[in-house]
Amino acid sequence: MNGIDKVKLNIPKKCLAQILNILIATPHWTFGRDKNTNSFFLNGNDAGFTLCSFDFNKKINFNSNLNLYADLIFQTLVEKCDYLKNKNIQRLFWNYYHNNSKTSFHYDDNRDSAYSILFNPHTNDGGTEIVDNEQKHFMKSEENEAIIFKSKKQHRGLAPKQSSTRFCLNIVVY
Repeated sequence: MNGIDKVKLNIPKKCLAQILNILIATPHWTFGRDKNTNSFFLNGNDAGFTLCSFDFNKKINFNSNLNLYADLIFQTLVEKCDYLKNKNIQRLFWNYYHNNSKTSFHYDDNRDSAYSILFNPHTNDGGTEIVDNEQKHFMKSEENEAIIFKSKKQHRGLAPKQSSTRFCLNIVVY
């Protein structure tokens, strides 16, 4: 696949468990809504939930613990991917999907210099579907793995079917 990288990280399992525990205990989750939809619901189902812990443009800096973990994940990726070296975090979204969540295709940012990073803190049967060269590619959620692609690529999060939950981190950089 052109322009889609999968990068395995080595974040300690205890840290991944701490991230999940913080996410579960954190208030202020909202219904997720993809950019190109005006509704929080698609065919009667919600699009999952989202928690914005940082947005440079909107001056949001909500949870220092989550942001510290997100920066560790990003800096680890910077050491592995030269094309991320001069990028800065613009937005951090933590996403939660349950079995009935339904999403639509969207893009995160239309700038050519922007990249989206999707980091999976746990393995589940959900994942991310990305459109590349007019073909849809399913990327299963694998623990400690990041998926990196240009933010202008159409993509969507997919809810788990057998697993009860799917958490992931969406980092947008440029």
